Amino acid sequence: MAQKKNLNPHDPIKSSRRSTPGSLPANNTVEAFLDSPDGAAHLLSQAKSIARLQAAFISAAPPGLAGAARVSNVRAGKVIIHAENGAVASKLRQLTTRLQRAFDQTGTDAAEIELKVRPRHQDLSDSEVALHHRASGKRPMSDRARALIANLQANLSPDSELAQALQLLSRPDNKA
Repeated sequence: MAQKKNLNPHDPIKSSRRSTPGSLPANNTVEAFLDSPDGAAHLLSQAKSIARLQAAFISAAPPGLAGAARVSNVRAGKVIIHAENGAVASKLRQLTTRLQRAFDQTGTDAAEIELKVRPRHQDLSDSEVALHHRASGKRPMSDRARALIANLQANLSPDSELAQALQLLSRPDNKA
């Protein structure tokens, strides 16, 4: 008769593997892993710090700027803020003293502010993306052009470099 395994989460997990950072240590419980310094407790603490800093950022920055930037990370006493564009980053650089005071009130060790330009294309509607492409000189591909490329690609050997390049060119994210 087959032996029934005990699936109690508080029982030690026997393993011959050595533990690596981010993995379950050998002969410990899942609970011990979650409480370990490199486990989920650290991740939760980091997420809470970022949420506190984001709330302080929203309250300290003018509404137009607060909506065009976000706190993305905090590490080694440095708060990293991603701005939608260079103009937003430039204006936020002028407000670093105000932002620093707001961050100090959160109790998070944030001695420095680093601003990076990182546009959020995934949050834009299709018409906003199309407008961005027109402004940047990059034009989306029409359905007719995509069909012509697919027809040409069908007449080529699938292993050819040209067929592979045409497949990349006709990806759906190039759609008008």
